[in-house]
Amino acid sequence: MSIIYGKVAKILDEYTLVLNIGRKQNVKEGMTFLVYEDGDEVLDPDTGESLGKLEMVKGRVVVSHVQDRLAYATSERKETTAEEPHPAQVLSAMMARDHQEKREATENRKKLHVRPNAMSGMPRANPINVGDRVRSIEDI
Repeated sequence: MSIIYGKVAKILDEYTLVLNIGRKQNVKEGMTFLVYEDGDEVLDPDTGESLGKLEMVKGRVVVSHVQDRLAYATSERKETTAEEPHPAQVLSAMMARDHQEKREATENRKKLHVRPNAMSGMPRANPINVGDRVRSIEDI
């Protein structure tokens, strides 16, 4: 399967995007797309040659409807493990969940012995916006 590139053409709601690619570009229902923006350019330390730009991943969407030149894509289903928080607790619950996810992402890994002043820090992506880039990915 070759990679299909496109852009977010319209945001319908918090769950649904319209992509500027469709049947004519071989988009099919069920395909998964990565929504991203370009981040910092990475240079080869030996040659100074550009290795490309980091992809700042904003989300993944799955195509739910295809037309000739556009496609509807919806957010992936989230895994349900607990009840959703009461609206008044949403912000604090989100902050706690974000902190927990960051902790879990690092607690089961060994730290690398790196030079502290060489660390640039993990880049953060902005919210999804019209014009953001999308590309197909192979489903695992």
